[in-house]
Amino acid sequence: MQFTNTLIPANRNIQTIIGIARWVLLPLTVGFIVYKLLYAYEFDSLLKSYQSLFKPNYTLLLLAACLMPVNWMLESMKWQKLLSRYENTSLSRACAGVLSGVCLSIFTPNQIGDFAGRILQLRQLNKLKGAVVAVVGNTAQMAVTLVAGMPALYMLLVNGFEAYSQMFAAVGVLMLMFVFLYLNLSQIYKFFSSPRIKTYTVVFTDYSRPELLYIFMLSVLRYTIFVAQYMFILRFYNVNIDVSDAITCIFATLCTQAFVPSFLLLELGLRGASALWFFGMFVSHVYVPGILLSAYTVWIINLMIPALAGMLVLLKWKIQ
Repeated sequence: MQFTNTLIPANRNIQTIIGIARWVLLPLTVGFIVYKLLYAYEFDSLLKSYQSLFKPNYTLLLLAACLMPVNWMLESMKWQKLLSRYENTSLSRACAGVLSGVCLSIFTPNQIGDFAGRILQLRQLNKLKGAVVAVVGNTAQMAVTLVAGMPALYMLLVNGFEAYSQMFAAVGVLMLMFVFLYLNLSQIYKFFSSPRIKTYTVVFTDYSRPELLYIFMLSVLRYTIFVAQYMFILRFYNVNIDVSDAITCIFATLCTQAFVPSFLLLELGLRGASALWFFGMFVSHVYVPGILLSAYTVWIINLMIPALAGMLVLLKWKIQ
């Protein structure tokens, strides 16, 4: 009884500290994002310098923006499905966990905070096991990114620009191979000898192949949406590039961005640089502002807006 009474004021103090941190974090984050876009990366200056070539079709921008909630809804469905093995989670609560993860990944390298944000919303599942569950979903998404990106990188950097049929054939073969490996994810459990580690990695054995295939297919749909959004934004900024060239560059860019260490708020320059590297192989230098604007706009739609939504979720969150 005494122990319980001691915990109550301690919990209240933690809630007070977190509450203050949230309200300080919100204006700081918004201010930093505005600074990065307008000053560090000169979004407005790029737009002004590109006015002669920029004839916007706002329908394309609207289509890209409308795909954003679909994208994160698919990710929320993945998270809900993964958690269903351990606790009943509504789609709205799963979505809250996903958005919280996007928000916290702002301040962590390679979006590690995504795991922290998700497990904050757990009610029954052990938090460390919850992090391993998140790994199962992230592995599927990374596998899809790798499957599409590796052949594109090889084609662009090694084998020349004309091997489109070979590239897409390689994507198909790699997809089948990675699906097979992912469906046998439970075999990874055997490689861990420590009983303590096995307590958490046993998660890998809890999912059936149909469940893992469902997660993988949702990951493929999400990736397809990423590519479609990027295509819409490139067309919005009137970047003159063939569809096959654009898809190859998008594959390579997304793959590079996924595996290079970065911070969400500090990676905007990396996104622009990687996009410029690949798209610059196919388009005239006059489209450089359009390529950079496309990379930044995709970032704003897919990460900045969801991160701010996730911050609002965290502002309402209470310690369980």
